[in-house]
Amino acid sequence: MTTEPNLALSLSGGAARGAYQIGVWKALHEHGLQPFIKVATGSSVGAINAALIVQGDVQKALDLWRDSQPEEAFDNLREHPEEGYIGLVKDGLRNRGIRVNGLKNILRRVLNEGQIRNSSIDFGLVIYNLSQRRGESYFQEEIPEEQLVEYIIGSASFPAFQSHQIGSNKYIDGGLYKIMPVDLTFQKPNIDLLIGIDVAEASKFLPLLWGLKRKYGERLLYLRPSRTLPNPANFSEQARLQQLEIGYDDGLQLIKKLPFG
Repeated sequence: MTTEPNLALSLSGGAARGAYQIGVWKALHEHGLQPFIKVATGSSVGAINAALIVQGDVQKALDLWRDSQPEEAFDNLREHPEEGYIGLVKDGLRNRGIRVNGLKNILRRVLNEGQIRNSSIDFGLVIYNLSQRRGESYFQEEIPEEQLVEYIIGSASFPAFQSHQIGSNKYIDGGLYKIMPVDLTFQKPNIDLLIGIDVAEASKFLPLLWGLKRKYGERLLYLRPSRTLPNPANFSEQARLQQLEIGYDDGLQLIKKLPFG
């Protein structure tokens, strides 16, 4: 492999565990590997993180994961704080899914469609079209103008959340289609090494790695957390900070394994 490789990142879903992925990216960024990243794709929360990576502002990504509070994201926590997290269950039952309009507005502020489209890094995501009952994969050039962030929101609309309306279709979590969009990423040419960062709980029980390693061999470096992460539904500040730290430490170890110097 050359000393200036073409790297790609593929990020799984995993709800609050997405903080781990940004910790890994922080380590890669600090060690000067950002210019080598040519493609970043994601599913569910991985789509949010892939978009942040494409934008290239690691501090903005860290601020999002460190500083955002659950009551900002979840409508019912903001409207009825006395109900606590049990109120989210009630909210979901009342509204055919938990309302996360606050989260959507946060993402609309933090994610910049122009920066993503004009980046030197290709961005891709997977999403599940609930109206058509099918999974869909897109790179940024295939998504209509002014709808890119809406597709990211759709991919990150976890099954317990309300579905996200785009045009005449409703969309939900891309992880229902593909936990980690490795195949989509390899559609882009000339990728020397793809780093797949998988924090999905379901991957413990699915033979995802076996098939991918058979197909892509040494071109795929598959990373799972070295330590047990908090529950994917644990969005507390302590849990997020812990996962950022574990991800950063794992990222430093990952760099030592990269087959170039």
